[in-house]
Amino acid sequence: MDFLIFEALAERTIHDAHIRIEEGVNPGYGMLFEERMRRCALACLRRGIRIITNDGSANPRAAAQWLVEFLRENGVTAKIAVVEGDDVKGYYETNKDNIFTPAIYQIIAGSDAFLPTDPSTIRDNLGSANVYLYYEPVREALDQGADIVITGRVADPSMFVAALSHSFNWNAGDWNKIAMGTVVGHLLECSGHSTGGYFSDCERKLVSGLANIGYPIAEVDDEANEVIITKLPGSGGHLSARTVLEQLHYEVHSFSSYVTPDVIAEFRHVRVEQAGENRVRVTGFVGRERPATLKVLLGYQAGYNIVLALRFRGHDALKRALLIGDVWSERLRHSANNILDSVYLYNDLPRAAALKDDPDPRYVEFRYSAIVEDRAEAEYIARSFAGFYLNGAYGGGGVETSVHRSAFQKSQLYDSIEKS
Repeated sequence: MDFLIFEALAERTIHDAHIRIEEGVNPGYGMLFEERMRRCALACLRRGIRIITNDGSANPRAAAQWLVEFLRENGVTAKIAVVEGDDVKGYYETNKDNIFTPAIYQIIAGSDAFLPTDPSTIRDNLGSANVYLYYEPVREALDQGADIVITGRVADPSMFVAALSHSFNWNAGDWNKIAMGTVVGHLLECSGHSTGGYFSDCERKLVSGLANIGYPIAEVDDEANEVIITKLPGSGGHLSARTVLEQLHYEVHSFSSYVTPDVIAEFRHVRVEQAGENRVRVTGFVGRERPATLKVLLGYQAGYNIVLALRFRGHDALKRALLIGDVWSERLRHSANNILDSVYLYNDLPRAAALKDDPDPRYVEFRYSAIVEDRAEAEYIARSFAGFYLNGAYGGGGVETSVHRSAFQKSQLYDSIEKS
């Protein structure tokens, strides 16, 4: 093995990390970064396996500083590279009057009815702005001999493109090669998806050994333009052309134009075929010139999330839960001006659907979720709900309450942030 790559960021992960920095919870890198490095960094360095990860999240420099101390404590030296530059919040704050105009805001908002109508809501509550970076800075770090590369918001497949581009010395404009790296990244980035983790559908698509699932490995033949997806012998899960095809389709809006900051890959040309037990051959890599714009993910705060739950068992469980829902709705009238949005659910169903689904279930969970403008009001509402232990229908138990800052994201394509 040449590279171990941890793709660790979802859409909202970095904004959550910025919130943790602000609240002093952690330095802003991935919550599992330290554990992952403790478990694998020393073994990888001994074997000459290089690590690439975007688990640096909102603070890759702090992640690298922690890793340096960890390696020093274990008497190990290594070249660690940090890729920064994705955090463009300062750019947005400096230019916010030009960016958050009503006209441009309408482009950002699109058809999202939940976004506030006033652009100042995002402009004045912007918590993060991160651009999806491309593969070149990661490759540069590898070219300079880095053993471990820690990044912030680099596009998911770009780390894989960087590893392959470095290994095979690809030219910057070889779009078909970069498309191959992008397909490899897409097939590997979601850990066990390609090996049955998201494929399993009980009896219809039974997958054995999920408790010991093997993650996918890509064996890349640059000269043959061919990739073999495989997994460790003896590991659990299921790897076949079907599982790989499912992952190839995952989160792809257009098979003719899979857009990344590195290339526009044409997945419609990709061919997937079984090449043996737990071995799948992937060929047919076609790419077009990269887009002129970069994607920026804006994170902003809009109130506080409340999640409240109360559970009932036995006869008339649903009737008792519905009663609590009615009482709770009446009690919240005094807070109506502070509640931006809310939902009442009974076993995850709205009232009418719950009655239709099963009029007399033996177990019902009443769940109320809301977004409240003010923290103090949100905490007051949560405290009030706990009173249903004694002041509601009989037999209620398992009360749960939580309040946390609400975070929203909206993406934007912006061509004024140059690739540099």
